[in-house]
Order: sequence, then structure tokens, then C-alpha cells
Amino acid sequence: MTIPRAKREWWKLIARVQAGEEVTIYRGGRPLVKLTPCPNSPVKKGKRPKVGAITSAPIKYAKDCFKLSR
Repeated sequence: MTIPRAKREWWKLIARVQAGEEVTIYRGGRPLVKLTPCPNSPVKKGKRPKVGAITSAPIKYAKDCFKLSR
């Protein structure tokens, strides 16, 4: 990754490193900096699901759960 691209995508770059990836930034085709996650930092588990996405199995109800008692 080049320095200008790293500047443009800084937050994406941080998210990749938080997910455990090592990222090297180059200047003039030569490696300049390597970003690595800190050993004691919590690892980000991934992206959150989009609003409205189904994230679990369907809910099952007993046959008589909506039965009105009189």
C-alpha cells in the first residue's frame, strides 16, 4: 500500500490491522512501515450485520401459544 492510498483509506487500514492483518506501507516501491496489531489489544471479530439482516434461526412457537383462553 502506498502512502497516498493509506491516507485516503486510513480507517479501513486500521480496521484491517484490528482484524489481525499486518499491513506494509511503501514509498517509492520500498517498504517503509509495517503496521501490526498490538499483542494485548482485543481482536475485532468482523463487521456487524446490516440492519434487517437475519442473524439467527427462525423462532419456533408451540402450537397453542396464541390460543385465547376464556
